[in-house]
Amino acid sequence: MMIDCSQVVSIGSLTHMVSTLSKKQYQEEFTKLGVSLKPEQTYVLSIVVQGGGSAPQSDFNQMTPIIGDKSQISRMIQDMVAKGILNREADVNDRRFTVLNLTEKGWQEAKLVQQALENRLAVWRANFSEEELETLSRLLNKGLTMLKSELSEK
Repeated sequence: MMIDCSQVVSIGSLTHMVSTLSKKQYQEEFTKLGVSLKPEQTYVLSIVVQGGGSAPQSDFNQMTPIIGDKSQISRMIQDMVAKGILNREADVNDRRFTVLNLTEKGWQEAKLVQQALENRLAVWRANFSEEELETLSRLLNKGLTMLKSELSEK
């Protein structure tokens, strides 16, 4: 039996379309609120915020499967340093390592990003029930875990 591909959208294509449109809408929300970051830089910001405003630069190696290679992550961080959102300093315990710290401007940016995330979540909540959002989140996280696992096995 032949599947009519014109009527079936693969999971990969569908998630790519959702991701692309979502990224565009986040960027529009960021622009509206005056956020200077790109949506993918919010991964870096969130790790530093979760670390209480400080994180070893080596912590960002875990992001390579999601964002890209180490040079892309390094460029993102450098852009955030140039914008005054982060600063770099040598680790006081081991000067071979670099620590990234959130600046005052970075904390302000984090608040704006949080507002943008809340605004976008409100749109999702207006269109999906809490149960649907929980199911969607659970399934997407399951898929992400599977894909990361496949990458780490290679």
